[in-house]
Amino acid sequence: MIPNLPAPEASDTTSRSSDGTYTLDGGASFTKCGHDARVAIGAILGARDKPIPDWIERVYRPHVQAGATP
Repeated sequence: MIPNLPAPEASDTTSRSSDGTYTLDGGASFTKCGHDARVAIGAILGARDKPIPDWIERVYRPHVQAGATP
């Protein structure tokens, strides 16, 4: 179950490009989430300090860790 989230601010946007990748642009931050919507959902929940369900966490966490690797 995804928790209820407050309405996004005008600067909070999620878009899907023509190649099918998700990009989050919050004005002050920018995150590429790849092709999996679960990564985009995990990024949104994580940015709002909301709990991330296991079915999203299994995909989201490895994506974040791979991006943090130099």
